[in-house]
Amino acid sequence: MEGDPRREGARRKLAYAALAVWVLTLEAWFQGPILGGRVPVFAAAPLLVLLVVILVVRHRARADRRAVDRRFAVAVAGMLVLATLVRWPALLAPGSLVSSDSAVAGIIAQELRRGHLPAPIYAPGFPYEGTLKPHLTALLGLAAPGVGTPLLYVLASHLFYLLWVYAVMRLARAVGGVPAALGAGLFMAVSPRFLTAFSLNNVGQYPEVNALGTLALVLLTPGTGLLLPGFVLGLALWQQLLALYFIVTAVLAALVTPALRRPRLLLDGVSGFIAGAYPVFIWNAANAWATLDWVGKGGKRPMDRLTGLPEQLERTFTVSFPKLFGLTDAGFPAGLATVVGLAFAGLVLGMAWMNRRDMREKRGQSGALLAVGLFVIVVTTFAVSKFSHRGAQRPRYLMPVYTASATAVGWAVAALSRRSKAAAAVAALGIVGLNGVGLVPWLRARAHAQERDRAFLETLARLGVRTGYTGFWIGPKYTFLSDGGVILSGELGPDVSWVHQGQAHVVRTTGPDALIVDPGLASALEARLRSLAITFERTESIGQAVYYHFSRRPSLEDLAGFDVESAPSLPLEADPTE
Repeated sequence: MEGDPRREGARRKLAYAALAVWVLTLEAWFQGPILGGRVPVFAAAPLLVLLVVILVVRHRARADRRAVDRRFAVAVAGMLVLATLVRWPALLAPGSLVSSDSAVAGIIAQELRRGHLPAPIYAPGFPYEGTLKPHLTALLGLAAPGVGTPLLYVLASHLFYLLWVYAVMRLARAVGGVPAALGAGLFMAVSPRFLTAFSLNNVGQYPEVNALGTLALVLLTPGTGLLLPGFVLGLALWQQLLALYFIVTAVLAALVTPALRRPRLLLDGVSGFIAGAYPVFIWNAANAWATLDWVGKGGKRPMDRLTGLPEQLERTFTVSFPKLFGLTDAGFPAGLATVVGLAFAGLVLGMAWMNRRDMREKRGQSGALLAVGLFVIVVTTFAVSKFSHRGAQRPRYLMPVYTASATAVGWAVAALSRRSKAAAAVAALGIVGLNGVGLVPWLRARAHAQERDRAFLETLARLGVRTGYTGFWIGPKYTFLSDGGVILSGELGPDVSWVHQGQAHVVRTTGPDALIVDPGLASALEARLRSLAITFERTESIGQAVYYHFSRRPSLEDLAGFDVESAPSLPLEADPTE
């Protein structure tokens, strides 16, 4: 750290004071083992105010006031606006971006807005999906109390994506200056369809973990130290286990960099990480470390995975990369899609080669080394993981590759611009066109998807349905989209992936106004209702059979096992949010 030693010593003490107050704030808010049951949840409010005061005092004590790079600031602002404009059709149709998977955390946001406390650390049943975005959604709700939660939830996701764009642009600037930042920002703003969908559809916590992870890598710069990067990495780990990619990259970067591996700095990094990831530790300590159980679930033995590495790498580059970079969605022939996908990998390796001197000198503080290191760690880890088998065609676990690839695209555009600005402009337009081929049809489909969901909810309202039983693929999604208008418990099956206990209790107590099933289960359900001497009416909407106006409301026990010999229930279609 630079500057007057006494001043910097005081700032370091303030940083540790801020970490301590942060931990106490989390303890009060989540009712952790130290303060839980001893102070009310709302004790977190004055602690949060104290935290802000400490941070302001620490910032004002800073000796070196860095000048703002106006060119970079303008470039960032332009790309953030462009990213928002590109996603505007989707932002206007928030319902089209929600599936039952993504509604799980959205329901937490709704409950936070209604004052249901203490807040959960993880989405119930998913001990690897942190609740930072539901918290941000609830905060947005305080500023816009009349706005529905689905829209605020999607906006929160978009804000995290904008943070990711900013972090990528900073990383690219470290490699090739402002022109590289512009090129990287353009790739992220007009992004491939897969990236756009998963940055908005709220399945998993992909915008959060990639934004925070990339920001942490960017913070590994001279003068920053390791406390703040460690803290941000801890936050990322709370959100999603994909943060392990960034953690491994940052640890290796620190270890190969003499300026970063001093004991005092390493202590700062570990301390910041523990504070940032504190929710992970307090939840797992009280729940038998269930997150670790999920990590090892359903996987092969390490040696079995390693022996299959060549085959899985081939599958990654021939199946996952074309999907990742929008080539599959654009309808490219398989061979051409593989070649173009490999070109993005080649750009990353080319960037590393051309910046090898910078990488030798700066080590883990080189933007190029951080980008290529992340790329290699992500691709190889994915290839030996269980996800390379079942997730090759939906490669969300490869999403950190976008950070490295966008940085490489920016570097290539900047290198071209030094030779020919016209050639650089053509290359940039080519990237926009390539991404846009698959992206534009997806964006155009958002309004139709939203209207479809609205029509279904209007049908339920017209039928007087306020409660009901259905399967997982219907229940959480439409309960969330109705924003409290209807409660559909996903206990009817046959797919009962997740059940919200509070909502299930409401339906059990009042009885279902409706039963909603896949048409393949309709005859079996009707036979069961007739055997119970229950009369009913039937209609269909969004390809689902809706039963209502019962002579008496059936209980869940009445319906148990009705589907055993029937056709399996499936999602409505290939996930419409993607």
